[in-house]
Amino acid sequence: MIEKGAVFPMFYLPPVEYFININRYKPDIVIESEEHFPKQTYRNRANVYTPDGVLALTVPVSKGSKNHTKIKDVKISYDFEWQRLHWLSLQACYRRSAYFEL
Repeated sequence: MIEKGAVFPMFYLPPVEYFININRYKPDIVIESEEHFPKQTYRNRANVYTPDGVLALTVPVSKGSKNHTKIKDVKISYDFEWQRLHWLSLQACYRRSAYFEL
């Protein structure tokens, strides 16, 4: 039985099941911003498939590595160009796929 609505956690690049569930509960969904930031989860990590296997991508955080930091208070670290690394990785893996557009 499908409930009236749902609360979803924030993710960087969520798995396909996340979008399936969002589609199931739309338009009554809420993206949670008050939860605590759990380490080693998909909140700041993603796995992409490459010809050589799975590539783990991580968004570095400068504030939020301690327990009980709310997700809205987590600060992303920009000490190195991780966005460029992620974009180049996604381009290299998926630029030939049907729906990839620059």
